[in-house]
Amino acid sequence: MEYEWKIKQLEEEARHEKAMRELQGVRLDAHDRSIAAIHEILDRTEKNIEALSVSQSQTDGTLKELMAVQMETQKMLQVFIESLTRGGNGKP
Repeated sequence: MEYEWKIKQLEEEARHEKAMRELQGVRLDAHDRSIAAIHEILDRTEKNIEALSVSQSQTDGTLKELMAVQMETQKMLQVFIESLTRGGNGKP
């Protein structure tokens, strides 16, 4: 009789151990999926930062070009204003 009880107890412990291993496996799978998702997000973020850096460089180049055009326009306007104030004949 004592053996039957001990066998039942061991069977129950084995069922419990199996259930706990399955639960741990599910938790590890979920953990692995979470880590994979985090790596994917980091990869996308890195690509976005690289794209923004390239875009910023292009914007900086465009701004330099615009500043050069603005300086030339200001010079031309100054010459135009000076010619208008001279009356077209070189006299103020």
